[in-house]
Amino acid sequence: MRKKHRVGRTLGCRFATSLVALTLVALSGAQVNAQSRGPEPPPKGLRVELRIGDGSRTEYRIGELVPFSLIVSATDHSKQRMMLPELCDTPDWYPITNPPSLLTLRDKNRDLSCNLSGPVFHTAQIDLAEKPWVKTLTLNRQYMLDTPGTYELRWSGEILGQSISSNVARLTLLPRDPAWEALQLTHISSTDCDALRYLGTPAAELEMARRYSPNDVCRFAFEPALLDAKDRGAVLSVLEAKITAPNESIDGYDLRTMATLAVYRAHPDWYVVETQGQWRSVVKEEEIRYARELLAAAPAKEPSIREQCISTLAALTDMPSDFREALKQLIPPPVEAEDKGCKLSAARQSRFAQNVTVRGSGFAPGEVLTVKRNFSKWGYVSSTTSAADGTWMFTMGTFAGPETLQVSGKDCTVSVTY
Repeated sequence: MRKKHRVGRTLGCRFATSLVALTLVALSGAQVNAQSRGPEPPPKGLRVELRIGDGSRTEYRIGELVPFSLIVSATDHSKQRMMLPELCDTPDWYPITNPPSLLTLRDKNRDLSCNLSGPVFHTAQIDLAEKPWVKTLTLNRQYMLDTPGTYELRWSGEILGQSISSNVARLTLLPRDPAWEALQLTHISSTDCDALRYLGTPAAELEMARRYSPNDVCRFAFEPALLDAKDRGAVLSVLEAKITAPNESIDGYDLRTMATLAVYRAHPDWYVVETQGQWRSVVKEEEIRYARELLAAAPAKEPSIREQCISTLAALTDMPSDFREALKQLIPPPVEAEDKGCKLSAARQSRFAQNVTVRGSGFAPGEVLTVKRNFSKWGYVSSTTSAADGTWMFTMGTFAGPETLQVSGKDCTVSVTY
């Protein structure tokens, strides 16, 4: 029975009791009609090898990354123009429940490199007898490697019009080793996203939650692991604490991740089977709740963080009218001034603005403008040129305290203080 997923896709699991088929995207190809000679026949002795790791070991610990390779070769020298797929080794979402004796296939959330529906292809002239084609992936991204046992894996597909299957590769998953897991956690680098993501321990989940932020390189690798956390409550507590932390920035992805986690904690059965409309409406309610908390906490944030958080709140869509009204209290109207038909308008994104956008109009087309900035005890003068329609725009960082910007053209001088 197929399960229904939020992403709107399911992948069927075609398993035999003693043989697990790797459901990877098959190589496909076409031959080029070279100077009307007709397509060349496929090379002889075509074979595909499935290799676990470098072939020297078959035993791996649960929580250890398991690399595997597909190696395509042939016995005769015949260059083929093959359409080679970039297999979608991308973040995976929402596991499908299967009997514990079998590996559980992960439901794939394909990124833009897969065009949301399949792999992207490139063509290449390849002599498979001279140099095999090799694609190396990580098995953890394809399967939930969380049950000890010995598994047999085979790849089957079509290459150059030929149906072909690989050898059978055996993989043994050893029982969990807490001592090894604790040591591994201390040795994982800040850029080794998969090693932390697939370690699968409560400590690893909390570490991902602590690191989950707009500036972390592993953010999007961590998100599906956090949604799949064994203790969603503990993970959610770490993320929620960032809302009121003065030095923690929050963006729209953070709000959505927290909202989704909160829904899955309250409705764990929705993680595998859910109703689209009901799920979306409940997640939106949680997102609004977290947005209100961030709105209340924003004034206590550090200046640069405040600006980022308020920009996040201003970008949210489908928010209640009272939320918008409260947000306006942090975003004052533009400061405007006019002199002899020349106008300036300085717009701050928030009351704690770190950036101000100044727009001018009414100047002569293409005329040289003199810009003076005065803040605190400092100031400077620069020159710019108005556009062909007599407008001018500039976004600048601001400093503590009031600041005055003056723009002078041939016939007018106008200034604003913000």
